[in-house]
Amino acid sequence: MRDILAGFTDYVKVSDWAADTLAFCYGSGILDDSEIEIAPKTPITRAQVAQMLFNMLGKAELL
Repeated sequence: MRDILAGFTDYVKVSDWAADTLAFCYGSGILDDSEIEIAPKTPITRAQVAQMLFNMLGKAELL
């Protein structure tokens, strides 16, 4: 888990309760890992949620 998150400059700011799920989402391609920061304290937008849902459904072959 920490290996996946360690690639981001601010991974130490991620709450312990969220780290496993966040690592899973980055590792499985649900979240885009092209950014160098996670920005865990920044509010998420509706567009970002829509993209995550689209990615998740695509990975589950439901699209």
